Amino acid sequence: MTKPYSEHVPVPQFTAKTEDLPKPLVEKCPTITEKFINAYGAKPDFIARSPGRVNLIGEHIDYCDFSVLPLAIDVDMLCAVKVLDDKNPSITLTNADAKFAQRKFDLPLDGSYVTIDPSVSDWSNYFKCGLHVAHSFLKKLAPERFANAPLAGLEVFCEGDVPTGSGLSSSAAFICAVALAVVRANMGPDYHMSKQDLMRITVVAEHYVGVNNGGMDQAASVCGEEDHVLYVEFKPQLKATPFKFPQLKDYEVSFVIANTLVVSNKFETAPTNYNLRVVEVTTAANVLAAKYGVVLPSEKEGSSLNKGNLRDFMNAYYARYHNVSAPWNGDIETGIERLTKMLELVEESLAGKKHGFSVDDAAQALNCSREEFTKDYLTTFPVRFQVLK
Repeated sequence: MTKPYSEHVPVPQFTAKTEDLPKPLVEKCPTITEKFINAYGAKPDFIARSPGRVNLIGEHIDYCDFSVLPLAIDVDMLCAVKVLDDKNPSITLTNADAKFAQRKFDLPLDGSYVTIDPSVSDWSNYFKCGLHVAHSFLKKLAPERFANAPLAGLEVFCEGDVPTGSGLSSSAAFICAVALAVVRANMGPDYHMSKQDLMRITVVAEHYVGVNNGGMDQAASVCGEEDHVLYVEFKPQLKATPFKFPQLKDYEVSFVIANTLVVSNKFETAPTNYNLRVVEVTTAANVLAAKYGVVLPSEKEGSSLNKGNLRDFMNAYYARYHNVSAPWNGDIETGIERLTKMLELVEESLAGKKHGFSVDDAAQALNCSREEFTKDYLTTFPVRFQVLK
């Protein structure tokens, strides 16, 4: 395993004549440049790119702060961008796919954020997510420039070959490319954004469209390397470490990525799938905490429900019952021991509810009213369910 990315490893930049330009971009960059010219009548200033990903180990545990092992793939999202010098700046978005209509919106002159309506399913909302986190980053990076003044206006042409709704994180790839593009457009070519910063600001971006995601997708898209998987840790801090499988004597390690062609629109399915899973595991962590008399941390940076998670419960349980004050640091043997114990506790505590918890059941287990449970767990992001499992 190589070293994790430091705070200062920059997002790579290439010129059209750079010999080490990634192979996927050799043909794609001239193509999107030509399409940009056809759409706007001028050449773009630059192209931002971010890839999709698949996950090998750790399905839906990133929002419990447990580590995952994804890898970036060579399908990607591209944004060709021209920076405009307008007194009344706006952003125009054009998509290579005709089913995504052109969009245009003004940028607030007072430097406030562009409004995002998560109740509306529109592709421009995902652009606005990347715009929002980039804008927030710029306000902290250079408050004298961006605290009370608008961002630069842009003309953007978007194209990608990550199949939408296929589980390859097309939305994360798009948002990462957008965030990178907005920072580059406003800071100029001499500013080199670090991978750590881009990963850190984008992990919560989809929250603004009502998707309660973890940080795996964005980490893989930003920090993935060719012929490597990525070991992504969330505690004690967000960290990504490229990992190359050992060379075997008789054959190479290969991964087959197959598309089932079943489309899952995250906007439509999040209330019954993605968002609901977060509510279920968060509820489970707090039910266990109530049963065993431990307190979980709240108001965590980057958290969505601010109610703690299963990793928090594991640490709190071992602190109280085994006098282990230091949280689990990722050691394998210790992890196996503690996770095995957690499975035993889950079986002991939740076995009687294998058919699920109603809202009243959950409220009773947490010693709160139905109204309190609904307010604390079911209103931050949209969810729909009969019972929590």
